[in-house]
Amino acid sequence: MFFVKFHKREKTILAVCDVDVLGKVFRGGKVKIEVNEKFYAGEKADLKKVIQCMEAADIINIVGNKIVSELDKAGIISKEFAMDIGGVKHLQLLKNV
Repeated sequence: MFFVKFHKREKTILAVCDVDVLGKVFRGGKVKIEVNEKFYAGEKADLKKVIQCMEAADIINIVGNKIVSELDKAGIISKEFAMDIGGVKHLQLLKNV
């Protein structure tokens, strides 16, 4: 399972993360990512729901090894473009921007 949460600003931002990374902080070199509950904790979703939500977003922020792997297997993204920050995969997608 994953968390999905929409944020409406000038563009529609979707935050997606693995449930087991929520609330954690990852560091790799000078890069840090905080999987903040305020930004990421939303509705629990399976892969099908994540993909549906991605279709409605302009900017997508993805954190977690499981979700990156599942989206790669589904042919939605390529995991080779994901950053590894302290052992967790992170990817940002910009659409319609």
